[in-house]
Amino acid sequence: GGIYVGYGFTDAAQPGGLSVPSVLSLFARMFVQRNLLSWTCGKQAVFYNVAERRDQRPVDFAEDVRRLAAMVEGGQLDVVIGRVWPLDGAKEALQSIARGEHRGKQVIRVA
Repeated sequence: GGIYVGYGFTDAAQPGGLSVPSVLSLFARMFVQRNLLSWTCGKQAVFYNVAERRDQRPVDFAEDVRRLAAMVEGGQLDVVIGRVWPLDGAKEALQSIARGEHRGKQVIRVA
């Protein structure tokens, strides 16, 4: 059992974001992952656009956020930290993210 949560696909919506082949590759991987879960584990995967869900179904979106927060607080959901940056490295961190060089969540330490 378990829940896999993937997030952070904002670059494709930005001017100069991901290329069409990159987006098609991403959707192909999502399709394969969803079907592998179904075929091998009997699990169901659901993908949705966070911004659209927030705007079109705000009550459902708020419930999703509450559930995820409870899972993080309860230790049921691990957040993978790729790198912790100092505050004066924020520009470099954002540039690294924009270039797709990061793995995991990038944290900027402010204190």
